[in-house]
Amino acid sequence: MIQVSCNIYKQVPDGQSVMVRNEIKELGKEADLINDFFFKDELFALPLQKPNKRVFGLPLSQHIWAFYNKKKITKFTQYMKSKIGNSPIFFDSSKIAPSKVIFENFYFNQGYFDSKVTVTYKTKSKRTVVSYLIEPGDVYKIRNVFFDSSSEIQRLIARNRNKSFIQPKDEFKIANFSQEIDRITRIGSNNGYYTFNKEFIKFRFDTFKTTHELDVYVKILEETDTTNFMQYKLDSIRILVNHVDEAIGKISEKNQSNFGNIRFIQGVPKNYNEKFLTRFVYQHKDSLLSKEEIDYTIQRFSDLNNFKLINSSILLKSQANRKLDLYYSLTPYKKKTISIGQSVYNSTLGLLGTSTQLSYSNRNLTKKADRLSLSLSGSVDMNVYLNETNNNQPGFVSRLDLTGSASYTIEKFMVPFWFLNNNKSYLISHTNITSNYTYSKRLGFYDLHNIGASAGYEWTKKRANKFSYSPLSFNYIIIPEGSIQPDFEKSLDLNPFLRSSFTPAFILGSNFSFLRRGNYGKLQKNSFTFFNQLELAGNSAFIGNKVLNLTDSARLTINNIDVSQFIKLQSEIINNNFLTKKSSLHSRLRFGIGLPYGNSSRLPYVRQFFLGGQYSLRAFQARTIGPGSYNPGFFDTDTSRVPRDQLGNLMIEANLEYRFNIISIFKGALFMDMGNIWNTSRDFHPSEDALFKFDQFYKQFYIGSGAGLRLDFNYFVMRLDLGIPIRVPYLSERDWVISDASISNSNWISNNVVLNFAVGFPF
Repeated sequence: MIQVSCNIYKQVPDGQSVMVRNEIKELGKEADLINDFFFKDELFALPLQKPNKRVFGLPLSQHIWAFYNKKKITKFTQYMKSKIGNSPIFFDSSKIAPSKVIFENFYFNQGYFDSKVTVTYKTKSKRTVVSYLIEPGDVYKIRNVFFDSSSEIQRLIARNRNKSFIQPKDEFKIANFSQEIDRITRIGSNNGYYTFNKEFIKFRFDTFKTTHELDVYVKILEETDTTNFMQYKLDSIRILVNHVDEAIGKISEKNQSNFGNIRFIQGVPKNYNEKFLTRFVYQHKDSLLSKEEIDYTIQRFSDLNNFKLINSSILLKSQANRKLDLYYSLTPYKKKTISIGQSVYNSTLGLLGTSTQLSYSNRNLTKKADRLSLSLSGSVDMNVYLNETNNNQPGFVSRLDLTGSASYTIEKFMVPFWFLNNNKSYLISHTNITSNYTYSKRLGFYDLHNIGASAGYEWTKKRANKFSYSPLSFNYIIIPEGSIQPDFEKSLDLNPFLRSSFTPAFILGSNFSFLRRGNYGKLQKNSFTFFNQLELAGNSAFIGNKVLNLTDSARLTINNIDVSQFIKLQSEIINNNFLTKKSSLHSRLRFGIGLPYGNSSRLPYVRQFFLGGQYSLRAFQARTIGPGSYNPGFFDTDTSRVPRDQLGNLMIEANLEYRFNIISIFKGALFMDMGNIWNTSRDFHPSEDALFKFDQFYKQFYIGSGAGLRLDFNYFVMRLDLGIPIRVPYLSERDWVISDASISNSNWISNNVVLNFAVGFPF
């Protein structure tokens, strides 16, 4: 490698040198590791001349170029030299002065009006290093902001000054002034000022060097052409369906019809109910032009998930009367689709699984954008190790699943209250009806049938907030007694707590969820998601029983199965922080708790929490974590087999992941996961170690870490994560298992390293 590295510089012509690196130093600022690592990434992008890109600190592309540059010219060597490799970037002294100006402008735009930049360079052995020494000085702050108010549009802008991006005491940032120009332009375009644009907005500054302050004057140019400051109204609104390729001015009167104040143009037979589409239009004849309302209408059409292209156009009809025509062009997706999907995954206990799904979708069943979806899927888990001792599985196939589901979405609230059905303040207002059936066969253990259905509503008033409420939801879990195998039956007899998880259950309840998304940061690139879900089960059934006197029994049953009664809360916070253009930090915190009461002594099996797997703690297999510091070994393994389904009614999980670009579609990640599940009562688990205790729970977190490789195709991501356990709390004396790690020990690797293959990011 050293010889190859030397060959790079041996091939540099005399009198020239290779650009090795830029060095940037700021005077007057204390060393700050975080600032130097992230802020300077932005500075290093400024110079006109930059060195070759490096991979793990090495100029690999130059090495490849140097190696093949002396080879005989062939198609292969040319490809390796020019496509895989890159020739060295030779230092060009003429780019020093322009780079100095770029640095000065950069600091000026950040409010450092008196900054000084000194540039030097040093060449040795055909290698050049360029050094930038920056003296930023003091940053200027805004003292006062003044708005004109002589004309109507100036007064309109001044009235909204509380929302301005430039405020007294703020540091001067040129980016804030760009945002302020956009804000003022939006005020004009949302209040009928059709010809008003950014060119009419100027700023004047008075600076005070002694105090490093400035006054800002927001100026709207004088009305040299009075038509630029007049308000325009809409004369007509037209919606074109399937006519995106047809010029607006050449559309014939054929297939045109009016509904209310809107003219529709669509083929015969008509694809969409015109009365239905008018619900999503927020303009009317003689209303002032508002770009915000147009964007709002486009967003509502987009939320119908029926149109792949949505465009709007504004045509000037009469300048004298200040009248405009508004056009929307809608190009629908294909109405019916059938798709087949195939996936391979890591299943419970590290088994290899494969799944096939057949789906049918109709996006516009009754010409009102109502969507019908049907799917049928089957999956098989295979015991790839064929090791009954390690995997506790009988034979090659360990599990079979068959699932059928159906969903129907209606674009309105199916309630008798007309004001909800016709309320245009909702961005989204859906009624969702779903049903599903799953048959699961765990070979050697049991069969399970899960029948479910729900009906509910989903609505959004503000883009950031999304609500969902299902007043009716039920699940019927059936585990036929004849399907439980003799060995597993013995284990259930020995452990009544385990048996309680494998009993039939009837869940009749409701749930409510709230989702909030938001952006923050200087450029609003960072984002967060906050999700809450509350489920109540059994209350409506018990109230109905009391009112109707269906039974005198203290316990309510359906088909001799107890109706479950519980409350369950789940919360999740996800934060996405983009550190540089090529790296980001992502974190997630999850919490959940479920409490049975009344008719139930424990949560149903399908409502209990579990952790592990490719979307959770990736260093541990799914359902093998916890509860608490309880040792999840097998019961009586000499005579029976027990599936490792570690469950609890309380869950805490935290995840941290650093993502970075490698090259092209290849991305990398470093991650750390921690969490556990617990039981909050001795009635839920036989072991004291499984109970949640405030003075102990923080000592019982499972911790895992690892690295991942991703193939990012923009529209989907293929992910390979390699996880290694760091801490296993039930190993009380040697719980920090990472201390025993040995990459040269094949036995340790096979027993500890977990490989996860999945599609999509983990969170």
